Amino acid sequence: MHSKKQLLALTSLCVAMAGPVLGQSSRDTADIPQPHLAKARAAAFQGNTWNYPGLILCYSDQNTEAQQVIKLPPPTKAFDNLYNVGIGAVTAWAVTTSQGIILIDTLDNTEEAKTYIEGGLKKLGLNPADIKDIIITHGHADHYGGAAYLQQTYPHAHVYMTAVDYDLAEKAAAGPRGHGVAAPRRDQVVTDGEKLTLGDETITMYITPGHTPGTISMLVPVKDHGRPKLLSFWGGTASANLTPEMHKAYDQSVTRFSKISRDAHVDGFLSNHPSLDDSDGKLEHLRETPDMPNPFLVGLAATTRYYKVVQECNLNNADINAARAKAKPKSS
Repeated sequence: MHSKKQLLALTSLCVAMAGPVLGQSSRDTADIPQPHLAKARAAAFQGNTWNYPGLILCYSDQNTEAQQVIKLPPPTKAFDNLYNVGIGAVTAWAVTTSQGIILIDTLDNTEEAKTYIEGGLKKLGLNPADIKDIIITHGHADHYGGAAYLQQTYPHAHVYMTAVDYDLAEKAAAGPRGHGVAAPRRDQVVTDGEKLTLGDETITMYITPGHTPGTISMLVPVKDHGRPKLLSFWGGTASANLTPEMHKAYDQSVTRFSKISRDAHVDGFLSNHPSLDDSDGKLEHLRETPDMPNPFLVGLAATTRYYKVVQECNLNNADINAARAKAKPKSS
């Protein structure tokens, strides 16, 4: 389990895993033109339906933003069939179906999977043994860390990842920064546009490279007091310290997935980091005022703005990286 200080550090790391070196501030980029930052801000601060969280992707000095998500949230029901069992810095979502549970991401390690996923499901009146499918959005340890334990504990549960991110997870787990966290055993290999159906639920998965080579984003049907709704889930967020090729892939992916979400007329969006979708704040709202309108249902226009912010922050980070590379002294 994480201490409060560890959660703060982890949040900064998770959001900036592909980002500028921690500790850098806006002063480091003051002389670099940032037109995409202005566009991201403009998209974020329109209206009152959604603003601010995604802008963390544009900044390298994240201490203030990180402090917003160090509080450990209790496991919470977000919709009739969607539950949050995250730790405050990173999230796991459980989708209940007529034939079991689809789990999205598995937190950092075995201990967190035991404490927050298994323990959280039990507190919500759900049985962890009902986990039948596990989607890992991408091959970073804070998302796959508990998967190997869950595979061992619930051998009937299938893990879904892309082939290239199985590779990424295995390489990370074997490296010096793997911290003894095993990569998931290879199981189901996701293809673009694949539909995962369990009982009365079908999640459509799309391969959206950028944050990692094989990030999975998805459309997740939910029910709000019996009414069907559809949520858009962007599976890989941070977009700094990428190669030029990955910045380009990220831009293409978010353009495509934003259109997929618009064409599907989604009702809101989810993230696997609370600092990106303000899920901690929304879940607190649900706990305090369960009879009020669901705060995740921000609508299609706000969801489209969210993807505009995500896209412009990636382009902004690409500009910064290119400027830094150009200014870097050449070794003799």
